[in-house]
Amino acid sequence: SGEPVSGTELNEFTFPVDLSIAADDTIYVSDRGNARIQKVELDSGALSSATSTEFISSASLVGPWGVEVSGNRVYVLDTNASKMMAYNTSAELQYAITGFTDARGVAVEQSTGEIYISDYVEDTISVYTLEGVKKAEWGTDGNDGGEFSQPLGVFFVGETLYVAEYGNDRIQVFE
Repeated sequence: SGEPVSGTELNEFTFPVDLSIAADDTIYVSDRGNARIQKVELDSGALSSATSTEFISSASLVGPWGVEVSGNRVYVLDTNASKMMAYNTSAELQYAITGFTDARGVAVEQSTGEIYISDYVEDTISVYTLEGVKKAEWGTDGNDGGEFSQPLGVFFVGETLYVAEYGNDRIQVFE
C-alpha cells in the first residue's frame, strides 16, 4: 500500500517480473532484482495487510524470472543459472532441470501436470512431465503459427495454452 518502494526488505521488491497465486491465495513473487522468491500471505484477504516471507533466498538463486504454483509444487525459473527448480511448499528442492539458454515463462497444465517452459533465445516451448522428464519441444524463430520470436510468458486457462511473444508482439493460442 502507499507509494511504491524499491528495496531489499520483506514486502519490498526490486524488479519483480512474475507472480503466481496458490489455491490458498498465497502469492509467490519472483523478485529478480533481489534474486529471491517472496511468499506473500494475505491477512483478512487484503493485500494492504499482507505479510511477506522469503520463500527462496538469494543464497539459492542467481536471477529468477518465472514462478508457477501447482498443487504442492512451486516451480522457479532461475534464468541466470539456466535451470528450473521444483520445490515443495516448504521450500525443499525436489529436483532441477538444467540446460536452458534463457528460460522466462513456466506454466503447468492442470489435468496432466505437464510443465511448459518458454525459452526466449531459442524460440521454443519445452514440455516436461511432473517428474521433470523432457517430453517434447517445439518452435523455431519465425512469425507463422507455432513459430516464436522471443516467447516470454506462458499461461493455461483450462487446457488452452497462451504464449506471449515479445519479438512478434502477439499472443498465440494453442488448444
